[in-house]
Amino acid sequence: MFAKLVALGVAFGLLLGACGEDSLDRDSAIDSFSAANPEATPSQSACVVDRLIERLGLDGLDEQLGADPPDPEFEEMQFRDMFACGLEGDVRVQIVDQLEINGVAPADAPCVADVIVDDLTDADIDVLLSGVISDEFLAKFIDAMESCGAINSP
Repeated sequence: MFAKLVALGVAFGLLLGACGEDSLDRDSAIDSFSAANPEATPSQSACVVDRLIERLGLDGLDEQLGADPPDPEFEEMQFRDMFACGLEGDVRVQIVDQLEINGVAPADAPCVADVIVDDLTDADIDVLLSGVISDEFLAKFIDAMESCGAINSP
């Protein structure tokens, strides 16, 4: 039903890579992330960068940002961190698109996407990234359809 969602945030790496700085520091990473993701608040940008630094360290983050082509595991990590830090807009848009492709009425798809996104877990993000539907996600999808009155909707 759902195709894989596109991992987001590649512009973060491209923008930082273009800065040409000799070494990465937290503040420049936050500034670059904010510039590449204008929808992010300063606290959301700091949250994403801090989560990445926590796992990779500054040197590891710098290395990942300079990778060409980008490492898919890093892109997924960044996607998860963006979502965990409250950057949900692109996820909602992609889910709306997938719902409409799969026959949910365009008038109902935004409501269904909102209900799904508002209750996403790490396991649900795995489903969205892999495209493999779990029983739990299917139940969440059906509940969302019911709560939005989207079942049997024209």
